[in-house]
Amino acid sequence: MRGSLLPLLLVPLLIVTGMESGAAESDVLPDHHIRVTLDPGASRLQGVDRIRWQGEGPFSFRLHPDLAVRSVQVDGREYPGGRKPGSPRLWTGDRSLKAGDHTADVRFAGTLTGRDTATSRSVLRGFGPRLGGKGVFLGGGSWYPRLGNRLHTYELAVNAPRAIRVAAPGNRETGHVTESRRVTRFRVEHPAEAAVVLGGPYTVQRRSASREIPVATFFHQGLEGLADAYLADSARYMELFEKRYGRYPHAGFAVVSSPWPTGFGYPGIAYLSRRILPLPFIRQQSLPHEVLHNWWGNGVYVAPGSGNWAEGLTTFGADYRLRARSSPEAARRMRLRWLQDFATYNRDGPAPALRDFGARVNEVSRTVGYNKAAFLWIMLRDRLGGESFNAALRRFYREHRYRRASWGDLQQAFEGASGRELGRFFQAWLDRPGAPSLRIAAVRSDGDQVRLTLAQEVPPYPLHLPVHLQHADGSVRKVTALLNERRQTFRWPVPEKRVTGVAVDPDYRVFRSLAPAEVPPRLSAVLAKAPARLRLDPGLSGKDWRSAARQVRRALGRGEQESAADGKGRPTIRIVPPDKLAGAWGDLDGHRSFPDFPRESTARVLVGRSGPGEPPSLLVAARSPEALAALSRPLPHYGSYGWLAFRGAENAAKGRWPVPGHPLRRSLERPPDRKETHDGD
Repeated sequence: MRGSLLPLLLVPLLIVTGMESGAAESDVLPDHHIRVTLDPGASRLQGVDRIRWQGEGPFSFRLHPDLAVRSVQVDGREYPGGRKPGSPRLWTGDRSLKAGDHTADVRFAGTLTGRDTATSRSVLRGFGPRLGGKGVFLGGGSWYPRLGNRLHTYELAVNAPRAIRVAAPGNRETGHVTESRRVTRFRVEHPAEAAVVLGGPYTVQRRSASREIPVATFFHQGLEGLADAYLADSARYMELFEKRYGRYPHAGFAVVSSPWPTGFGYPGIAYLSRRILPLPFIRQQSLPHEVLHNWWGNGVYVAPGSGNWAEGLTTFGADYRLRARSSPEAARRMRLRWLQDFATYNRDGPAPALRDFGARVNEVSRTVGYNKAAFLWIMLRDRLGGESFNAALRRFYREHRYRRASWGDLQQAFEGASGRELGRFFQAWLDRPGAPSLRIAAVRSDGDQVRLTLAQEVPPYPLHLPVHLQHADGSVRKVTALLNERRQTFRWPVPEKRVTGVAVDPDYRVFRSLAPAEVPPRLSAVLAKAPARLRLDPGLSGKDWRSAARQVRRALGRGEQESAADGKGRPTIRIVPPDKLAGAWGDLDGHRSFPDFPRESTARVLVGRSGPGEPPSLLVAARSPEALAALSRPLPHYGSYGWLAFRGAENAAKGRWPVPGHPLRRSLERPPDRKETHDGD
């Protein structure tokens, strides 16, 4: 089960449930028969769960603390027990059961308003099960009895008002329908992590993907016009990933609009905020990511405590590989932006190790669990070749579908498919925090060979570095430097063409720390630093301007402090009138050309830096306080850009500053008596 809470954009996370134990486990999966009656108007749920399992010892289960246990029967007899002090989710029986097959009937009821308290905090960080006028969300949070963290099969019958249409994983069947109520049944025959129910006043549209797998949209009123495009794209992505990895693992796929600012992924379901569904990039970026999670994370599950591998593998397989299909240059830009994000958000200290990533909680964790992890797969594919790489993923999926798997299981699959020992590779990229730092220590061309000395920190990473030898006629020869030591020298013969330059990893195919010169000013540098100082031009000192400026700063997550003496290194947000923007830019960072902003833009944004090592500054010019306040919603989502223009809250133009320096490039165009260049040791 995966999910995230976001104000605007979907960036899904993998969530695993808690580890409280139930009755002693066996190899036979528990099976749940859940029947629930929903009354959204009163936020009321009533249910009964018949659980069949094998085990011994006291019978226990987890249940949301807002739901009361009405009765428990085990093997046809009343079974005494209760919730223990200090464990409001855990219900435990008072007598032990003999080893063998058992059946329990648990009746429960209560109101689920989605309150966020210390005793009802869900694994989704406060976004727990809820019923109400906005809709039905029963996803996680132990809204039915859970036997610890065990996988299980289940059958689900949902009795809801007829106006409420419900979506859930599994094979779907409409049951009894009256004038006011509808019963919908679902069955999941394979091992699953949790049962899920999503409901609302939806219009439902359906079509079929490959092998006649049903694809559906459950959309709120006003979104129905998006259904055809979402259905077509969902089917297209499903067919693409089936060919690449193997059979789609679920009974169908549905895109369900959420009335809350959520982005959750469940087996066969993408639950997306109704606010972001109309955005044009959601179908091209977020939707394929959600579809692929049906293989990685919701098809093969992440083993608790082993590190979340699913987000990086999905980012690689959906976000990156689809970008690479569009053009090699688009893929290169994505790799560079990932490295720049990592450098920006981890400049003040090493990032956590990838194996420790569990879920996205901030931008630092995103640069590790999504971007660094995706780079791991880029580098491994470059090393093994596409055929072995793809065979390994198909093998991993085939052997672990509907099972929990770890990074170790992935390593075994790739070692088995490639015939190579990959322990050092996985250990370096999973267990070491941060990223390798590289430099060219020396480079020389003596006519018949090029000699390149590379250096890195200790202990060294095992790096396969692409090296481009540039010839005088403009052609490029591509070679590889296998850098396994702190310092190594590589030699390549030059049979005919004179080499005029050397570039190490010019296409950014190896995960590494970028030098400051490779990270031009960008909005994320303001987001990543300490609370920004706010400065308004004297002509904008009115109450409305001050209020709008504070609103923008709050949206950037930088608090309310306004003291200009708050510490060195803080970025500055400077608000100026439109006619002063060019002059202010010239004073701040005039060596970068002033952009050609659209005339009709109501607000313009520039990110610059007054000198090397200086904190970034954000320059904003707006036509009115209203135009300035309108930036608070979209601006935080353009972190990789150096300048932007907006019409209200709509982006009208954007651009990134070019990379001003490339420390891993060297020119060999030297006078005859200077053939060697050094960069220290």
